[in-house]
Amino acid sequence: MHNLRRIPVTIIIGVKSKDGIVVGSDSQTTSLSSTAKAMDTDKIAIVPFVNGDVLLAQAGNASCCARALEIFRTHAEGVKIETSRTAADIAEVAIARINTHLRLYNQQCKTPDDVARLFRENDFSLLVACFYKGAPYIHVASLQDNGLAFEQKKDYAVTGCGANIAQMFLCDLPISSMDLDNLNGAVAFIIEKVKKHDWACGGMTHLAVLNSTGKASKASSKVMNKVVKACQEVEEEEKKSWQENMKRMIERIGSKYKKD
Repeated sequence: MHNLRRIPVTIIIGVKSKDGIVVGSDSQTTSLSSTAKAMDTDKIAIVPFVNGDVLLAQAGNASCCARALEIFRTHAEGVKIETSRTAADIAEVAIARINTHLRLYNQQCKTPDDVARLFRENDFSLLVACFYKGAPYIHVASLQDNGLAFEQKKDYAVTGCGANIAQMFLCDLPISSMDLDNLNGAVAFIIEKVKKHDWACGGMTHLAVLNSTGKASKASSKVMNKVVKACQEVEEEEKKSWQENMKRMIERIGSKYKKD
């Protein structure tokens, strides 16, 4: 069997509202062939269908992600979004093709444990965002989870090694009451937080928006530089406020231990 190792899968976030879907990512990747890190990878693709755009975000093994995107684009050509699962089903086809290739290339993987290790060490995931009949949909699929694209019932979805950190912020976010500008700001802020606390996440933060008419766009590097700067300024203010609040809370708790 080839000498395989686990590739960090970084962070992808998707949030949805009736007005649109915001997808954000970092831009750091590590290749299979070396430990070198690329800090400028664009992980969010706009894929045109006949009647609207779809956002396809990728996390994980860079080679597998690139090939999956190629397959997805090819199968999307001339296709109309006819159900909420049209794009998700194509994502499943792309992952199945990668699955087949990995098995052929690593035929010495005979046991279930060998196959599980093969998929674990080449794992990648796809986040698919689209609108159908005016409603937003996000599906997530990964190689290790049998390539099945599951609809995300919550108003947010995360994938990648930074997912746990991101969920701490997303679970308390009033997404349904936020407009697209504020959703963009929230996603950017959370990704900046993840990058600070997870070594596998880094590089520039990227954002893309899919509006309710099915038209997608990406934030320019100029805009993102301003957004990241604002995130850093807000974090400094937040840090000072957090320290003051923590001091008060600790003093209040500590006072309970004082002897009568």
